[in-house]
This record gives sequence, structure tokens and C-alpha cells, in this order.
Amino acid sequence: MFLRIMSAAIVLGILFSLPGCGNGSTTPNVPPTRDAVGRSVPQQRTLEGFQVTVQTDKTTYAPGEPIEIIVSATNTGTQPRTLRYPTDSAYHRWGYIIARDGRIVTYEYWEGHGDFFAQIIGEDTYQPGETRTFRYRFPYRMSSGEEINPPEQLPPGTYQVYARMPETVYVDNFDPIRHTEPTPASQPVTIVVEPAASQN
Repeated sequence: MFLRIMSAAIVLGILFSLPGCGNGSTTPNVPPTRDAVGRSVPQQRTLEGFQVTVQTDKTTYAPGEPIEIIVSATNTGTQPRTLRYPTDSAYHRWGYIIARDGRIVTYEYWEGHGDFFAQIIGEDTYQPGETRTFRYRFPYRMSSGEEINPPEQLPPGTYQVYARMPETVYVDNFDPIRHTEPTPASQPVTIVVEPAASQN
């Protein structure tokens, strides 16, 4: 009995000390480090039997203007399919990547949906032909609705926005599929951030 209690205490201690638990940061209002920023965008991956697309609310943005990103996943097969995740938050099941000139600029960065949790605590069952949508916003908002301070901004330029593969997903009852770096799940859409208007 004593060993069981000690084992449980150790596991709980590890879980609460891991980065990415909770809101994705151990310091309020400060985003965790995203190691993949600056790396080349990986090759697009897919989940068999699913089609994934991404769209944004606009194609051209003013400096600092929020970007709304919608990721859609469709079961293209003739049978129901179930995706299971180590997160109960729909927001963190898929994600987005914003790139420029083939390199990652930013991405949906909650670190808790990596390999830290073995248990499956969220799932989506897609009927044949069913589409589910997942909505994101850049700059990122905390779960409380607060923005990171100062908020992230994209410098003027042309960018590519991708849907991001789940970091860990179980398809039906098979072993988990893991993507340890931000991996595109769709073809990109192109957006432009305009230069600031000159003050005359």
C-alpha cells in the first residue's frame, strides 16, 4: 500500500512539473519556447482516410491585425473513423503553422499534447463524409482569453499558413501516430501582411 501511494505521488509530481501542462507555460502570459521556429517546413503528412484543409478569414492583413485560422478535417471513407488524443481540448487536437520562404515563423504551440501523457482523454468520431472544424487565432490567446504580452506580430511580407498535424493521435484502435515537430497536414494558403501606413 505504501509503495502504491509513493508511486502515485511520484507520477503526479512529474505531471505537474512537465512543461506544457495547463495553459502551456509555467509563467503566466509568457509563451513557452518553440524550438522549431526557423527550421525548414517538414514534408506534408496525412492520416489515411482523412482530408485536411486550412483557410483564413482574409488574404491581406494590416500590421498587428488578428488572423483567424480554420482547420477542417473530413472523413473521406465509407465507414466511421475515430481519432483519439491525449488532450480533452479540441483546440489542441490539430493546429496551424505559419511559414515564410519555406521556414517556420510560428505555430500553435501548446506543449502538453506531446508524448507526456499516455492516457487517451479526448476523441472525435467522424461519420462517413463528416467534416469537423477547429478554429484558431493568431496572435495566440491564453485559455483565460488574455493575450500574450506583448502579443506576437508578423512583420510585413508574404506567408504560408498550413493546418498542423496532431502531435499525438490514435487512429481507430491502432498505435499512436506522433509528429514531434510541427508538421503540415494540408496544402498552404497564402496571406500578406501589409506595411504600416506612413504618417504624413
